[in-house]
Amino acid sequence: MISPSILTPNLRTHISTKRTHGPHRIPQTAPARNIHASKPHPTASLPRPTDSNQTRITDILQLDVLERLKAFLMASEAAQLQYETAWVVTNIAAGNTPQTQAIVDAGFIDTLLLSLGTKGALSLKTQVAWALSNIAGESSALREHLMHQNALGAVVEVLNNVRHNVAAAQDSSQVDQMATIRARGIYADVRVLVWTVANMCRGGFKAKEMWWLYIPAFETLTEMLLLEDIEICTDACWGLSRILSNMHKVDEFLDHLKFSPRLCPRLVECCCSNNINLQTPALRTIINIASGPNQHISTLLEAHPFPTLILFLDNQNSPGLRRDALLTIANIAAGDEKHVACVLDFPGLMDRVEEMVSVVGSEPEGEDIDDEDLGMGTSRRRYRRGRHDDGDEEEEWKVVQEAVWIVSNVTSLGSVQKVGELLHTHPLLPRRLTYLIQHQQTPTMTLIKALDAITNIISRTQPPHLPEFVHLGALETAMLIGKRGGRGSLGVVERCEALVEKSMQVTGGDVTQLVDGMNGNVSIEMVPRRLSLLQQQEQRRALAEKEARRRSAGTSLGGELDGDVMWVEEAVGRMSILGKEG
Repeated sequence: MISPSILTPNLRTHISTKRTHGPHRIPQTAPARNIHASKPHPTASLPRPTDSNQTRITDILQLDVLERLKAFLMASEAAQLQYETAWVVTNIAAGNTPQTQAIVDAGFIDTLLLSLGTKGALSLKTQVAWALSNIAGESSALREHLMHQNALGAVVEVLNNVRHNVAAAQDSSQVDQMATIRARGIYADVRVLVWTVANMCRGGFKAKEMWWLYIPAFETLTEMLLLEDIEICTDACWGLSRILSNMHKVDEFLDHLKFSPRLCPRLVECCCSNNINLQTPALRTIINIASGPNQHISTLLEAHPFPTLILFLDNQNSPGLRRDALLTIANIAAGDEKHVACVLDFPGLMDRVEEMVSVVGSEPEGEDIDDEDLGMGTSRRRYRRGRHDDGDEEEEWKVVQEAVWIVSNVTSLGSVQKVGELLHTHPLLPRRLTYLIQHQQTPTMTLIKALDAITNIISRTQPPHLPEFVHLGALETAMLIGKRGGRGSLGVVERCEALVEKSMQVTGGDVTQLVDGMNGNVSIEMVPRRLSLLQQQEQRRALAEKEARRRSAGTSLGGELDGDVMWVEEAVGRMSILGKEG
């Protein structure tokens, strides 16, 4: 038999290992919107499962006692035995992939869900939820299986019951629910339950087919976000961000989703936190809200996010934080004309955006150089090394891309008057956009959005800025790129053709003035006759988690995972293996 020792909750600590990084956006090609825990404290230093831990799990599994553990788990007359057994199952589920799969193959999911639905103590239900979360953290396939079993709904129900009991326990003088939660000694339970819901909300499968299961989870996580606790709010934000990412463009979900009037103001408040662990998921939730319908953008704007977003654009912040802030603005600018006006009217916002529309690692000087010195399609201006010398150029280009996307969106969806005012107050924008399309190393998506923005400006300004772009060499560059294959991208060729077509429309089809003075590099035959503008102006982008963490620095623990697991330290190690009954 197996005799579990009685372990103190203080021995519990967590490991964030089965985790992917959730709400950045799925990149698109047009103006767009985009998207643990411990007992007693989840933010303590995180001990990793070691090879020794994995060996102990293997030792347990080799005893062939899983069926006996399932029986212990259902022993309602022995609450302590149930609790300790759930603890052991939690740690086995935190093991490597075969060890987690052994739990699943033995039918523990059904048993755990039955335990979750009993009238047992909250501590047992929390431990059971913890085990289910570790299973969910193993793979998207297991998360999908759990969703079909409605494990998410079962954990949400437990969390809602806790929330309602806390509310009922408060008297009229109490306004801080966290004080009540701590006074009742259930803080660790709430923390684990919120983390479990957030972990189960990770995607990786056809989540849209089960959209209705995410509505109550979204509502409950919103309520948890209102609690005054950084750890709980952090996990609640991750859960909200993941749900919105999974449900991006799922009309049924969006039609039934009702935002609490306190959600967006609370998210903006969390973005103002000094804790980057909270800032990041809060901002990503805002990104994914802005990736939704126009009414969601309007609700977000009522929370006044721009004063916070503009602070994130400071160069002292990380490229990732600047990129996410710009992505939020780009999504807002992909709304409607009124939303664009809000972006353009906020003092200083477009000044910061304009500064970021630049070639990474270079800043233009005034001296012209022959094209032969730079290579075809490179800027006709000399470049000198700029402020990005020591930075990660790939990450900085992502920042530039989002800034250009904003310019493309506002010049596409803003009123003609607003676009004209933008160019009047930011006269260097045409030049900055031209430099980007002329630079050989501009990434494809940034190049596409710069071409979109130039086309928008030529077609939507009175008088048109075509002569300025011709003088800067933008049209010549577009023709040359189109002739030579679009730097390896069909989308670039299409944008170049669209730019030339719009220029022809502006000049009444007289291509002579378009090619005049272009050093003979462009022939009339290059100019397309019938083209369509391929700008998907209404597309929005959601942000999904991309980064993955490992269980351990070693390779023996299963490699990269796509969720979180929490290890209950010492649980397996302190069990007394007395024997096995046949």
